[in-house]
Amino acid sequence: MTISLVGEYVLRARLAVIEVATYSPHMHVFALLRSHLFVLNVANASIGVHYTNAHALNITKALQRRLACVAGGGY
Repeated sequence: MTISLVGEYVLRARLAVIEVATYSPHMHVFALLRSHLFVLNVANASIGVHYTNAHALNITKALQRRLACVAGGGY
């Protein structure tokens, strides 16, 4: 048995997300509005912006939201 620095549960959680995304019934749906990301990345690279939100503090607030609230109009 080997000892790892990263917990196995962390790896399983990340693999589960990949598995859900891979076997999604909506794989034929593509994001049509993602072309602006390339423009933003090029603009940020040209002026030297790199990871401006690396020290984000309110991550737990984002995790409190659920997709059902968005679909139902709840806040």
